[in-house]
Amino acid sequence: MKTIIHIIKKEFLQFKRDPKMFGIVLIAPLVQLLFLGYAATMDVNNVHTLFYDQDKTEESRKFIEKFESSGFFQIDYYADSYEELTEQINNAKVLVGFVIPKDFSKKINRNETV
Repeated sequence: MKTIIHIIKKEFLQFKRDPKMFGIVLIAPLVQLLFLGYAATMDVNNVHTLFYDQDKTEESRKFIEKFESSGFFQIDYYADSYEELTEQINNAKVLVGFVIPKDFSKKINRNETV
């Protein structure tokens, strides 16, 4: 603990001797924060997506259209089987795969959880 206090005192003495050091220590990280804060975006757009529509009804097509029109998802593939879905994900062709079950439209019309 004494060593840490000694180092802190030494640094404050260095600040008194060289005022430029104070500017570098405080201003440089703020400038980096401003520039790098605008450089890194965490927005998710155009996620490569695959749908496996087992229901193939009007409701399921509308559901898929909602995803596509959101701007967040880019639908690249429509799978015909669960194996095809997993293959596309494993081969890194898509990042996300959605499975629409056979009874999707029935459950939607009955206000049930799908």
